[in-house]
Amino acid sequence: KVQRAFDFKAWESQRKSPDRFWSILANTLGNSTMLERLQGPLLFLNIVAAGTLFYNEFLVPAGYPALVLPLLPFTLSSFALGLLVTFRVNTSNNRYVTARDKWGSILNISRDLSQQACLWAQSKEDALDFARWVPAFALALMCHLRDPRSHDLRMELQAAAGPSEDARGDARGLSESEIQEIIDRPTGMNAPHFVLHRMRAKMNALQIPPNKRLLMEYNITRLVDDLGACENIFATPIPLGYT
Repeated sequence: KVQRAFDFKAWESQRKSPDRFWSILANTLGNSTMLERLQGPLLFLNIVAAGTLFYNEFLVPAGYPALVLPLLPFTLSSFALGLLVTFRVNTSNNRYVTARDKWGSILNISRDLSQQACLWAQSKEDALDFARWVPAFALALMCHLRDPRSHDLRMELQAAAGPSEDARGDARGLSESEIQEIIDRPTGMNAPHFVLHRMRAKMNALQIPPNKRLLMEYNITRLVDDLGACENIFATPIPLGYT
């Protein structure tokens, strides 16, 4: 599950609520994907433990031989197991922190690009036309990194588009034709990459001075870097030895 970002109300509840430990435990047991992945191994271990208990309690007193395992192998392997668990926790935490840093970078760059377009563009309509494509990058990146069966790109873009295309005002997002343009992007170009391509084209139409256009171009290049970093996190699993 995706961890939600804290706000002031959440932090106040986290600090003051004496029942937060029970609520966190309940959410962990009820919503944790780790428990879902461990259902099979835990079921097997419980069956083995129940069988061992039944053998020792009922069959050994009836005359069956007692089965005893030496403690030395478990004692020697516990140290290595503890190190592997530590390495896995550190690696998982580093991946999470890196992903949060990249998301923060994408958020800040998107804000910067929207402000630059609104302040430097020659016309308001051109600035709004560019600004409507900026949040589409974050949505396209989210759908690119998640299972398409649970996150449909068209539906996500439509939900974020705001009022309908014929609505008046500046809050409208991408139109249906622009969303269809993303869906029908060239083969081999993923959705967030195509959105950045269209943002560059929109930026060239803003008719801003070259020095300011270079600053916007640098921001778009940073988004390309963040896109590659997110794809690297997604495509690189934790080493098998740590799991």
